[in-house]
Amino acid sequence: MGTIYAIANQKGGVGKTTTAVNTSACVAEAGYPTLLVDLDPQCNATVAVGFPKDCEPSIYDCLSSDLTLPDVARETGVPGLSLVPSTPDLAGANVELPRLPGSETRLREALGTCASAFCSRCSTARRRSAR
Repeated sequence: MGTIYAIANQKGGVGKTTTAVNTSACVAEAGYPTLLVDLDPQCNATVAVGFPKDCEPSIYDCLSSDLTLPDVARETGVPGLSLVPSTPDLAGANVELPRLPGSETRLREALGTCASAFCSRCSTARRRSAR
């Protein structure tokens, strides 16, 4: 299974998005397939890697429907870095998601499935670079 890093802090302006974008770009450039998931309705990570704030589908669609993270992931300009974009619609998730069955585990399940996919790609990439 791949490694999942969560960068979180309730205080604003402490560099969460900057840390997430730069760390994920560095890991991707080191040769590891990397997925950056933007979970902020301000969409700053999405914009930082070159996508507009209104990308569809988005993480909101993964959390509120049957779409998977690989369905929503987009390749970025950084080789090996994919993005699951956010949209301002995510702000409504606090109200809408608790009404859905299993809402408290939807993100964990989506990340678990996707981490396995990225891990298998990762081992393939490592085998190629070892040749």
